[in-house]
Amino acid sequence: MIEKLGDRIAVYEDKYGSRVLYCHSSIPTFDSADREWDSAFDEYIMYDGNAVNLITSREGYKIARLDIYKNLLSVEPEFESYFRQLEFPVNKKIYR
Repeated sequence: MIEKLGDRIAVYEDKYGSRVLYCHSSIPTFDSADREWDSAFDEYIMYDGNAVNLITSREGYKIARLDIYKNLLSVEPEFESYFRQLEFPVNKKIYR
């Protein structure tokens, strides 16, 4: 971890030296199946040298779902400060 930005948001560095914005959300669980497959939702935003990409993971003790979104086309304006801090080279048109 490079920097903690809030209770559930932090900046990490991957093994290639690139910065990754990480956001973690805990999900309430009611039984062992929830804990095994559906107790957390994690998001990773990274720049691969060509585009900004988003990876989401729904998980518990095991990963239930992993989604990869290549070439992020738009984000909410609140992300601009995070993207600037991470030095992601994004065009202004990405902010909706």
